[in-house]
Amino acid sequence: MRSRYTAFTMANVDYIANTMCGKAAENFDTNDTLHFAKSATWNGLIVHKCNQSSQTIGFVQFTAQYSDIYAQQHRMSEISEFHKINQRWFYVDGKQID
Repeated sequence: MRSRYTAFTMANVDYIANTMCGKAAENFDTNDTLHFAKSATWNGLIVHKCNQSSQTIGFVQFTAQYSDIYAQQHRMSEISEFHKINQRWFYVDGKQID
């Protein structure tokens, strides 16, 4: 999760794309992601909790804070699902929470 957040702060869309699979990868738009990552000023990541439901499935609840081009503050809170494939974790889905 932290490496993906860092990739967003650096607009490293290749890394973001290469660390997802399944549903997330199917809906991934490189240009939209690049525009979003570059237009935001990233202000922090809070990981609230992590848990593994098995050796190959894990969940991370987090809040990412950022400002848009108008200096408005935003928070994105999500429970992300990750799957471990060939000893690497991949983002597969996320559910936005308030």
